[in-house]
Amino acid sequence: MKQLFASATLRLTGWYLIILASISLLFSIVVYQVAIGETERRLMSYQDRSWSFVQPTPGTSLLDALRLSELRDSKASVIGVLVYMNIIVLAAGGGLSYMLARRTLRPIEEAHETEARFVSDASHELRTPLAAMTTELEVALQDPSLKKQEMREILASTLEEVERLTKLSHTLLS
Repeated sequence: MKQLFASATLRLTGWYLIILASISLLFSIVVYQVAIGETERRLMSYQDRSWSFVQPTPGTSLLDALRLSELRDSKASVIGVLVYMNIIVLAAGGGLSYMLARRTLRPIEEAHETEARFVSDASHELRTPLAAMTTELEVALQDPSLKKQEMREILASTLEEVERLTKLSHTLLS
């Protein structure tokens, strides 16, 4: 049974990680878009300001090349930071997910263990009177010299055990 709950814990941890990874990926896409958009805006702003100091000549693309180089470096830098951050988030989230999965499944596991103990105890309580009845009846059937009065006593004893079983079953049900 422990293996069942260990397996359920790992599956639940996996689902938690999938949810966390999805949220992290969406967040990373938004951060990437915002960061690159801001970088492009600033580079265009620098380019516009620099044109006022430098007279453009036909075929001059130094600023365009510089802008593209900075944008490429910026994209690589943002992607690198986002990858490292997502790895950290998923590693920490994996541990936290496992703890949450254990916490979620603990009451179910305890209830299952309590139920198993109850079934074991109830089974024992039911077998005891049945064993007594079986023994009395087997002895009575094997004794050819059994008198009517002795048979009545055995049947009365068996009836007491049946009543005990009936009370026990009502108690178990309530």
